[in-house]
Amino acid sequence: MFAFFDGVVQFLSTVIDFIINFFSGLLHFFVMLTSSLTFLAAVVAYLPVFLQVFVLAVIGMSIVYQIINHGG
Repeated sequence: MFAFFDGVVQFLSTVIDFIINFFSGLLHFFVMLTSSLTFLAAVVAYLPVFLQVFVLAVIGMSIVYQIINHGG
C-alpha cells in the first residue's frame, strides 16, 4: 500500500521538476540570447558601417540556432 503512495509522490516530484526545469531553461535562453547579442554588438562596432548590419544578422541567427540546438 505504501508503494502506491510512493509512486504517486515520485510522479508528482517528476512533474514538478519538469516544470521548474522548463521555466529555468527558458529564462536562461533569454539571458544567454541578450548577453550574446550585446557582446557581439560591442565587437562589431569596429567594423565599417556597411558591413555591420549583415554581420550582426548572420551572427545573431547562428547564436539562436546554437542555443536552440544545445540540448540535442
